[in-house]
Amino acid sequence: MSPAAPPPPPGPSWLVLADDLTGAADCAVAFAARGYQGVVVLDGDRPPADAGASPQASDDGSPSGTAGVVLAVDTDGRRLDPAGAPARQRAALAAHLRPGDRIFAKIDSTLRGHVAAETTALLEALAERESAPRTAFVAPAFPANGRTTEAGRVRVHGRPLAEATPLSRRHAAGLDDPGDLPARFAAVGVSADTIPLACVRRGAEAVRAAVSSAIAAGRRVLVCDAVTDEDLAIIAAATLPLADRLVFVGSGGLSGALAATERPDGRAPPAAPETPGPVLVVVGSLADVSRKGSAKLSASGRVATVTLPEAVLRDAPSSPAAAELTARIEAALATGDVLVETETSATTDLVWADVVGNTLAEIVAPVAPRLGGMIVPGGGTLRPLLARMGVTGIRLCAEIEPGIPLGRTIGATALPIVTKAGSFGDEHSLAHCLDRLSAALGRPSATGTGTDGDATRQKPVVAVTMGDPSGIGPEIVVRALAGGEMLDLCRPLVIGDAARLEEAAKILGVPVAVRRIERAAEAGFARGTIDCVDLGVVPPGHPFGVVSPLSGEAAYRYVARAAAIVAAGEADAICTAPLSKEALHAAGHPYPGHTELLAELTGTPEVSMMLVGPRLRVVHVTTHLGLVDAVAAIEPGLVARTIARGRDTLVAAGVAQPRIGVAAINPHAGEHGLFGRGEEEAKIVPAILACRAKGYSIEGPLPADTLFFRAQRGDFDLVVAMYHDQGHIPIKVTGIESGVNVTVGLPVVRTSVDHGTAFDIAGLGIADARSMIAALTLAADLARRARAPASPRSSEHHERPPECAADASDSSRFST
Repeated sequence: MSPAAPPPPPGPSWLVLADDLTGAADCAVAFAARGYQGVVVLDGDRPPADAGASPQASDDGSPSGTAGVVLAVDTDGRRLDPAGAPARQRAALAAHLRPGDRIFAKIDSTLRGHVAAETTALLEALAERESAPRTAFVAPAFPANGRTTEAGRVRVHGRPLAEATPLSRRHAAGLDDPGDLPARFAAVGVSADTIPLACVRRGAEAVRAAVSSAIAAGRRVLVCDAVTDEDLAIIAAATLPLADRLVFVGSGGLSGALAATERPDGRAPPAAPETPGPVLVVVGSLADVSRKGSAKLSASGRVATVTLPEAVLRDAPSSPAAAELTARIEAALATGDVLVETETSATTDLVWADVVGNTLAEIVAPVAPRLGGMIVPGGGTLRPLLARMGVTGIRLCAEIEPGIPLGRTIGATALPIVTKAGSFGDEHSLAHCLDRLSAALGRPSATGTGTDGDATRQKPVVAVTMGDPSGIGPEIVVRALAGGEMLDLCRPLVIGDAARLEEAAKILGVPVAVRRIERAAEAGFARGTIDCVDLGVVPPGHPFGVVSPLSGEAAYRYVARAAAIVAAGEADAICTAPLSKEALHAAGHPYPGHTELLAELTGTPEVSMMLVGPRLRVVHVTTHLGLVDAVAAIEPGLVARTIARGRDTLVAAGVAQPRIGVAAINPHAGEHGLFGRGEEEAKIVPAILACRAKGYSIEGPLPADTLFFRAQRGDFDLVVAMYHDQGHIPIKVTGIESGVNVTVGLPVVRTSVDHGTAFDIAGLGIADARSMIAALTLAADLARRARAPASPRSSEHHERPPECAADASDSSRFST
């Protein structure tokens, strides 16, 4: 049995300077989720206590050492004027920066606040303290929340910033596009260069060379494009080795990528301890997402709702009407959880934001001693409320959704709290937060474990098949689920053999309980526990690492049961661990693989295989056929249907107008008849013309060697490969450890790992679970989007930006 993996090393400390409180928390929680001691402090000018002690949090919540700590300081600069915000930033840096700290300036992902002025002030303050100047690396993208950066401009769900978030204009007066980051810096007299998306798509080495050259050339600010989480992962891998020369400037998207790169196997600290009492949800944010979530939660009947009239909120906090509202909230809390929301009207104006926030705090704070926990979206609501409660900080525990942390307040009032930016999440997020906070408090979820109800729709049920029990399937399933992080994205339900999972957990040295159930409805989805629909096929002592008819039969049964569970409406997606085709055939099930098996089980006449990697997406016209048979099977109708299935999948995933590149069959695309027998003209060109007539953005047939180079560079969103190895080899070369297989055309979402059973290492406890984690994550995302499609990101076809170069002496190389 392999020994338990040692805990990750402490790692360096991070100082996060944020211009608002929810931003400080959503940035720092990415590090806390990886095992750092994560603390947010409200008083930006006060140095942390016990500065020379061990790396533990002091009584006021301030980390007292430097190893393995992330300290996020809320400077509250967003509310200040253009002179006051940079001054506050300087003061916070002077009070909190310690030798060896990495520096992260947290900015709003929609660029509210004094982004350029604060960044410039930070660079100047550091230049006064350090011998060598730093460069600001600005990457505000947060793809999980629809924020992307293209050509140096921020977009929200594919729309220009001014259209998507008019509030951003408050801090970008005089600019045609408030999302234009180079223009924002030019307005304060600083030249900002751009690292284009094409450079990012070339990989971490290309980005690192570009950044290193910019540092050497004395560039002050670099703005980096990013559209996907994969882009941010590349950026993080490129820039972490340069951390001592950079100031990272971004949102929770960048901090999450940095944390995952620095500590890929880190684990979150324990959740907030239980506190008796009801939960209070306070919605004062004007963001549309928060308002819709408030309405959903109120309509669900799970909470008593108290609405605070706008007229009272604009009045003096000590008015009789305000005192009456406090009494109403207190009375409602006696019956259970309560939602407090502020009234809005057509005349509601941000001019009153500070007044409303302070009055709201005076009304709500007196009931704090009765509470078991709080959920508060919006920094304008959160900060005055916590200040009135005597809270000096928040110790972070876990991340519920991207950018939505769970923590425990520090100071005069100590209780679990969920915070979020007002515009983060979707209309189901508040209900989901209430579910998670209820679980942290040891209470059952009000929505149970079924698939009805708004909050449960936020987290789809994913049926996870264990794969061939003689392969690495049991190990990668346990490794992927043991830490509980997947519960933040979905409700994983394993279909397999519970005893085999327990054996895998022992091999891995992972302390996780396996809970045997017979039906999906019995699943509890608790942290530290893997729910398994136990089919009991594999006897004790069944060997690892050998082809076995029994294992083939078990793998077949797991998939069949998963398909039945989905058909019954008890799960929303299927994610499969690898099976052995040889073992499957030995058991009498002559399917070429999962794809064909699931097609038959779901009654689907035709499906396609799509492989998704860090830098490529490839859909296959043919898969498990010999090369001669594959070429014979290719015909225009099949090619056109495959293109359509791939395109539809990307559109459902948020790519509005996918750019599609179609591979040829022959070398050099046949070279006008010199190679092959005219297959491109006969089999592929008619399909491309038909798709182009439908308005598809499509190019081809292209030589595969050129096409895959261009695709990984970022020219295409999807490649259409003609046969198995033509698509599989590039995906596996560019990232087999995180590749995902998606079956497109099924009536249900299905993802899988992009590797085999690895019999040679099965049972040794060394299998890499990254592809399994990626497959689960994608299954959860696609299932969630299938229920409530998100606004698609922009995929406009631009001329390819110039590639970045190691020599940064010419700034035009960094811009589009």
